[in-house]
Amino acid sequence: MLRRVLLVLAVTALAAAPSPATGAPRPVPAGVALPTSGPALLQPPDVLAGALACEGDVAGAARLPVLLVHGTGSTPEESWDLVVADALRADGHPVCTVALPERATGDMQVSTEQVVAGIRAVAAQRGGRISVVGHSQGATLLVRALQYWPDLPDLVEDYVGLAPTFQPGLTGEALCAVPCSAPFQQRRTASAYFTAVRSHPLVPGPSYTTIATRFDEIAAPAPEASRLDGAVNLVLQDRCPAKAVEHFGLLVDGTVLDLVRDGLAQDGPVDPARLPDAACGKALPDGVDPVALAPRLATSVANDLRANQESEKLDAEPPVRCYVAASCTDVDDRGRLLLAPRLDGRVLRAQVQAPGTVRVASAGTEVVVPVAVGALALPLPAGAAGEVRVETSTSFYAAGVEAVLALPAASVSPAAPAAAPARPAATGGLAATGGTAGAGGLVLVAAALVLARARRRA
Repeated sequence: MLRRVLLVLAVTALAAAPSPATGAPRPVPAGVALPTSGPALLQPPDVLAGALACEGDVAGAARLPVLLVHGTGSTPEESWDLVVADALRADGHPVCTVALPERATGDMQVSTEQVVAGIRAVAAQRGGRISVVGHSQGATLLVRALQYWPDLPDLVEDYVGLAPTFQPGLTGEALCAVPCSAPFQQRRTASAYFTAVRSHPLVPGPSYTTIATRFDEIAAPAPEASRLDGAVNLVLQDRCPAKAVEHFGLLVDGTVLDLVRDGLAQDGPVDPARLPDAACGKALPDGVDPVALAPRLATSVANDLRANQESEKLDAEPPVRCYVAASCTDVDDRGRLLLAPRLDGRVLRAQVQAPGTVRVASAGTEVVVPVAVGALALPLPAGAAGEVRVETSTSFYAAGVEAVLALPAASVSPAAPAAAPARPAATGGLAATGGTAGAGGLVLVAAALVLARARRRA
């Protein structure tokens, strides 16, 4: 494998990279889910913030910032500083990276939290949308973040994934015949995590492109393992049949970089038809010295393999969090739809932080309504009394209980008034229908007594 990588590096670049077109950054649309929506992030905020590093004018650059996420066993420097980061900065993109914990050899559910926090932080600094590029596990985690956290799809313009793993493959099965690290346990076909995440449909919003190579020894069987349903799935050799690039080579190949640039520069996904024929002969990007790059790439690959060898080995996959499955009803883990639900008289009020459906049930009556992000003022069913049960669901999750509220007796619907026994008046057959007579009632009773006495005297 390493010999193939070094052989590729020995070939000189032949053609110039296409010049990315300039375009105004797109703002985040109105009605976006709140950044407090989605599954709970369990890592401390300072740990999440410390994983992110940016270079360039994220807020003011003419081109969109790009968030880069590395793969299993690697680091941002070992993956992106070889070629990609410098090339994107030269194109005018601010470049940010996320350092996944334990060199991405731990639980992918934990690593995904760094990706979520990174997207939110860069988009907030930008004040608009960003683009994201990942390699190997990093490319896979970006999609998981976009699937499960409802605010993220509206924050991302373009997704480009190099050699992700979305379909059942060989690597997990082969490595986990004996104890293996968490990410490979979670890629096994029988993995509960892998089964659940594959059931979650792709969420509209960004343009999605995957780039695979038929010579991939990690995301195998190649290129089938990298196919993302609903995305534009490119195989490098379909456009450039003579390209002999393997998993790690995708990080330095000149043709692959041109495809990534195309996806970031143009509206929509990568279009290989825009790639000039001469670009297929580019082993490296223009200006990259193969002699200088070779030892750096060799060191990165060696460190990657060593990190995987030295990672913690498990007999089984890590516990699967509730939010991963569509059947999850734990609203604290999967994320609440409503903030601070409360009763205001006979109206349910709350802040809706993500689109979904609200069901309010009480005393055998119910009301079910779709809701959008914003303030909610939902009148209770006419017959509501006593306990008010508030449930929410989404296009992915089943109904979960968000709140059980108590409706005060004084708020009973006029359509179903509480019966009060009639009490006879003290004299003259008058009846008081309230529980306690007020001052006005006493005046009326006194007046009636005076009139009765006057009639008797007459």
